[in-house]
Amino acid sequence: MKSKINQTLLTLIVIFLFSCSSEKSTNKHAEPKSDLNKSELISIMLDKNKTEIIWQGYKTTQKIGVPGVFKEFSTNKDGQDFSNINDLVSGLEFEINSASSFSGDSYRDYNLKENFFNFLSEDFKIKGVFSEPEGDSVNITFDIFGLPKQVKFGYAISSANLIEIKGTIDLEKQFGAIKAYNAVSKKCYDLHKGSDGVSKTWKTVDVHVKAYVVEKINKD
Repeated sequence: MKSKINQTLLTLIVIFLFSCSSEKSTNKHAEPKSDLNKSELISIMLDKNKTEIIWQGYKTTQKIGVPGVFKEFSTNKDGQDFSNINDLVSGLEFEINSASSFSGDSYRDYNLKENFFNFLSEDFKIKGVFSEPEGDSVNITFDIFGLPKQVKFGYAISSANLIEIKGTIDLEKQFGAIKAYNAVSKKCYDLHKGSDGVSKTWKTVDVHVKAYVVEKINKD
């Protein structure tokens, strides 16, 4: 009887040890896979082909939006690799070709080019530089006819591949661009009349940048 009890205990101990050994072995096999995934990403790069610079002006007393996008722009960090998004954004200098503005209406695009962007910057080039992001905001300093104009924008990393920058620019108070405002307001006087017969061109412009990044993976 004693021998049978000892044999039963021995069997249970062996089963227990084998089970623990198998569990530890499985965990050891899974951990390196997780660590490997974390170390695969080595750098990021701005994806210019997907990045969008969207603007929206407003007309009439009902404040009807007039949206558009800039088709051409360049930065001082094009084609460069960075270890994180903060390094990519901080100090990023940009140049937007405002003559490339596209609203879906060729007549409007021509009017904006000749009667707004023509008075906003030299040679239709809107230049600026990003400061280092701070929490949910980032300052952008624009070069308006050689004068620095700083505007604070909302800043968010919406996903691993998307940075969103949103804000509103007051053409008169923040840019001192009253000449550009007056020119487009005069040119579009009749076009900016609402159902009440009153013409109004708003002095504020909303800006929304969707900056996409490309992840470079080390597959070795």
